[in-house]
Amino acid sequence: MEMKSIKNQYPVYLPDQFLTSDNLNESFGFLECHERVTRSMIIGQGIIDGLDYSYTTTGTKVKSVDIKSGYGSSKDGYFLFLPEESVADKTQNYQYSMNWLIPAKIFDPLAADDKTVPALRLLTEGDLKVPELKEAAKLIDITESDLLGKYRLALFADIKVTKLGNCSPGNCNIKGEEDSINTIVLLIDIATANFAKINPAFSALPGLMLLGLNKISSFANKSDFKNRVTTIAVHNLGLISEKMKDISEASAVLITTESNRLKSAMNKLNDIIKNIGAATDIIEYYLLFANDLQLAINEYILHYNNFISKYYTTDEVPRFNRMLVLGQFQAASPDPYRYLWTSPLSSRDRRASYFIMANLCKRIAVLISHFTEAKALDTLLGQYYGTKAETRLKLIPDKGYSFKLGDRSVPYYYDVLKNGFELLNQSWRTQDLDNRTDLVFNYFDDINSSRKHFALPFTFNLSEFPFFRIEGHIGLETEDASATLQSMIKKLDIPLQVITVELENQRWSGFREKYDGFIKKYELFYQDLIATRYAKDPDSQSLHEGFIRKFKEMRTNINEVSYRNLDTVKTMLNDINAYGRMFAGSEPSKAARKKVNVVVDGAAPAVTAKLTNGIYTGTVANNIKQKLKDRDILKVRDELLKDYPTLIESGYSVKELKGLEYLGGAYKGGTIVLVSDGAKIIGDFSLPFYHEKN
Repeated sequence: MEMKSIKNQYPVYLPDQFLTSDNLNESFGFLECHERVTRSMIIGQGIIDGLDYSYTTTGTKVKSVDIKSGYGSSKDGYFLFLPEESVADKTQNYQYSMNWLIPAKIFDPLAADDKTVPALRLLTEGDLKVPELKEAAKLIDITESDLLGKYRLALFADIKVTKLGNCSPGNCNIKGEEDSINTIVLLIDIATANFAKINPAFSALPGLMLLGLNKISSFANKSDFKNRVTTIAVHNLGLISEKMKDISEASAVLITTESNRLKSAMNKLNDIIKNIGAATDIIEYYLLFANDLQLAINEYILHYNNFISKYYTTDEVPRFNRMLVLGQFQAASPDPYRYLWTSPLSSRDRRASYFIMANLCKRIAVLISHFTEAKALDTLLGQYYGTKAETRLKLIPDKGYSFKLGDRSVPYYYDVLKNGFELLNQSWRTQDLDNRTDLVFNYFDDINSSRKHFALPFTFNLSEFPFFRIEGHIGLETEDASATLQSMIKKLDIPLQVITVELENQRWSGFREKYDGFIKKYELFYQDLIATRYAKDPDSQSLHEGFIRKFKEMRTNINEVSYRNLDTVKTMLNDINAYGRMFAGSEPSKAARKKVNVVVDGAAPAVTAKLTNGIYTGTVANNIKQKLKDRDILKVRDELLKDYPTLIESGYSVKELKGLEYLGGAYKGGTIVLVSDGAKIIGDFSLPFYHEKN
């Protein structure tokens, strides 16, 4: 219903006034008009429930049309309904008003000429009970191909004016009229009416999944790290560019302005992708940027899919008054012609949902336009914070990855200073109508005059911030960055641990591999010992069991001691060496003999097991000597200790840290792993736990 057709005048009755029929009709017309306005412009319009339909055929001819019960409201507020399922197999010629207006005396005194359009009225069983309808009824005479291609099915508000001519004692009314509004079913030839498609063929958009940086402990060197990061960044941002194209095309009808802005942002994103290959630094944070876009895109897709499921009929195309078009007979989902239910544009819920959807789409473009590439970021940080870790390196509280993007802190690789803090003030928190960033921290808060109070985030209650971003650290001197971060964590009592790894330091991982290999060899050696039996010589068996007690004790030790506990490992290896040499044929030192101090309990005097120059001899001892040699126990032990001097001052190796993740920070109780090339920080990883070296 158009605003100009709403009646805004009504008669006021006064004592002794002479009333006419027009006075009463104007009163009724005012009330009836406003009732329909309320229904149409405030509540909504379209099919509310039911009114599905089907048809049957006999050969090539249509036999009947079956319409389920249901109800709805027309564009101009008429309530149309079928109280029960209706099966129609007969028709009658019908003329409906081109102007879709009931008599002007009630509604619109400016109505145009009342032109009519021909249609076929489908007659239900209830209709055929009316004599004049039954007499004019004819069997449906339409082919199936014509029904599918030429006709639309509709409910129509048929307004019938009946002259009253009854006169009886006490009730004589021979000049009155009675208007009735009945819901009838029409088959309308599309050649006679311009049926517009009002339901665009919106399809739900699938979500976006990206690759992650995994198997981090397998990185061999800086080049391997850079190549892996570059490959994943190019792949993920390429997927995002493709998804943005899909979103732009799907959203063009609903949010044209934002869709066009998304197209422009795609050009910058493609430039970012091209520049990745030319980057000399490791651009690890580009992976976080891709994750931000993934989250922003998936939040938009979720809202978009919900929106089109509730409001996927457009108000841009006008609907016919007094009518509910049920649709075409050809299968389509959604039927482009069906008057699906839609709340009015004035609906607060609909406007709010539309507003959020538009802003979520806009945010994707804003993230890209505000993203700062590697060289520009280094320049920006240097401009405001210099090159020292004391002023440049920061830990920023964050709610973590389980929250929506707008509830998380704004990463430092977005230039929030751009366009008057557009990203922070307008586009970051857009998942609801409250776009305030009162609970969002940002790296640049200390230079934003309106957010100076956020410059010291650790003075706040951070119980709702379980994650800490590490920012501004890339390119800093390794020792400076590590010492500054350690001091910050200690001073602020932050529940985090920090360790530094030199990416190309493989010494510890090599030692661990050798140490694990030694443990396996020693286990095989020990199993060889306990498998040896002197069944026919109890004394030799007793001596053998006495010898292997010490080997068993040392077996327990090597399985309980971490390879990182160098002092204990060295002592243990020396014990194995000292005792093993007492069988292997080379004399150990006096100190070693004294330390091992082997006592063979229960050995019979008749058994030959003498210490000659500190070396056991005899059959049993010689068998142990051979097993030591078979498993290379002493040889592998000597190779392990060759690495000892280089390990004392050596830092961590990436290969020995299992479970590494790249999050751009760490959760409370976790470990931030600073990655160095030996001179400067080139990246960071994290562990979800405190890393204990021993």
